[in-house]
Amino acid sequence: MDPNLELYRGILHLGAKDRRQRVQHLPREELIRVKTLVEREQWTQRLEEAVAGRDLVELALTDPVEIEENPPLQKALLGRACYPDDENNMVKRITNGLRKNGESLINSVANFDSPTYPAITKDAWILVYCDLFYLDGTNKTLHEVYTSRLQEEALNTRSEQAREVARHDMMKLARRNAKWMIPVLEELSDEILSQSEYEFSDTLHEIWKQVSHPPPNWIQHIMDTRQPWGFTYYKTKEVEE
Repeated sequence: MDPNLELYRGILHLGAKDRRQRVQHLPREELIRVKTLVEREQWTQRLEEAVAGRDLVELALTDPVEIEENPPLQKALLGRACYPDDENNMVKRITNGLRKNGESLINSVANFDSPTYPAITKDAWILVYCDLFYLDGTNKTLHEVYTSRLQEEALNTRSEQAREVARHDMMKLARRNAKWMIPVLEELSDEILSQSEYEFSDTLHEIWKQVSHPPPNWIQHIMDTRQPWGFTYYKTKEVEE
């Protein structure tokens, strides 16, 4: 029995002002605790209603549009947290506070060839490859999930095919970049992995230059000079006639 939790559940139908008055005697930490529990229950219930007892792997393979147009089902297929704060807290912990939420981490990894190279931790790269799988909700370790995902991708299992349907373009790009980086990161010593943020950013930059596929020279020249550019085309007289 959790009296404060039951109290909060019992006042959800009230307006915001009335709710505040009914729980004003609770310490701030306790109010946050019960509010979080109730919000998590609500998110879980909405997901259960969206899933409606369906096999999501089968659904992704037979009706991919249903998955592509439904973000909650996408997250469920990928093993991501249902409640946003759960994922945010995990991301902040694994990135040492460098990123505050999952989408920010995905974007950072997907666009890692931008002018800045954030000091993304080794585990954060692995987490991105694992589709931001919610570790805190299971007894699995990040290494176990990573090993399993590698095997399933190699075998192209039905589950992996379904996950590919659920991944948006930015996630696919981020996973590709992570797949390039992780093998080298796994070879680094603990000393290098514990470098300062500034030093580790430089280390990642050097690794990225080794593992990424460079653009053609003419494109690299445009990027380096940062000058306006475009294409010129000509039509022959015969075409005009």
